[in-house]
Amino acid sequence: PAVQSGYPALAMAAAAVGSPQLRHQGTIGGNLCQKPRCWYYRGDFPCLRKGGDLCYAVDGENAHHCILGGENCYIVHPSDTAPALAALGAIAVIAGPDGRRSVPVAAFHVPPSDDYMKETVLGPGEILTGIRLPPPPDGLRSLYRKVRARRAWDFALAGAAVALQSRNGRTAQCRIFLSGAAPVPYRAAEAEAI
Repeated sequence: PAVQSGYPALAMAAAAVGSPQLRHQGTIGGNLCQKPRCWYYRGDFPCLRKGGDLCYAVDGENAHHCILGGENCYIVHPSDTAPALAALGAIAVIAGPDGRRSVPVAAFHVPPSDDYMKETVLGPGEILTGIRLPPPPDGLRSLYRKVRARRAWDFALAGAAVALQSRNGRTAQCRIFLSGAAPVPYRAAEAEAI
């Protein structure tokens, strides 16, 4: 109830994850840390992420690969909860051999343009131990919408998490993150500025 009332986008995103079995056994951390989707990376192709020299999605079957931010590798991040958490300003808590640290969820995933062999900021021996959400400010409204090929148990063809804060009838802050469109949850800064 606290998540549904304070952070509707997160409740909607969590409800859109996988199948009922996955939702009841999985964790938010698992949803954040899951491997990106790519038919070539998960298949037998020697792509960039496997040490090869090209991304097969550029000239091959690419209907379910990213349309934003690919640059050299067109994987797509499948998390439904990551865009919602990023839009809500959540913080990832990480523990490892050197102690604990915190990273904004919006910066948790590493785009292929920075390092196509790395998916998250987790270092050797580090694990995601928690997520912190800031208290919902007055006037916060949020939502998550997902478009998928099938009605149940399918990854997003496209999704959007929006967190909008208003004051005195005016927009004070707007954060929009997309899912199913990029290698990492994609901040739609141009849409926020409208």
